[in-house]
Amino acid sequence: MSLAESRKTDAEALRDCLWPAFAPSIDQLSAQTAHVVLARTLLHRVGEDERVFPRRLSGAELNKQLEVSTTTITVRKFPATELLEDVRSDMQTFLPTVYLRGEFDWWAVLPEKASFTLNAADCVVAAVR
Repeated sequence: MSLAESRKTDAEALRDCLWPAFAPSIDQLSAQTAHVVLARTLLHRVGEDERVFPRRLSGAELNKQLEVSTTTITVRKFPATELLEDVRSDMQTFLPTVYLRGEFDWWAVLPEKASFTLNAADCVVAAVR
């Protein structure tokens, strides 16, 4: 599918044209990412049950971490993913093969990059120009 010259800077037209081409790769990456997150979580849970790791992803500790305080000005938007990232970070030296950050952690914004945001549509338009 090709675009008329006048539509090459239209972000919606570019998205409609490019998305189908990348959809299978995006689906595969998303599934692989979910598998990595699930494997890390299950490994830690087994370790909790066997009393190898401290209890963080179950029971009272999990409930405490997931509670959303209504008395603070800033509310954590994603307490579950923050907790999983904390566990990953704490476990990366113990079992780096599983917990070291890699390509399947693309969704996690690094703390040093958190203040930098970029609109993907703007990138596509800039690349076409």
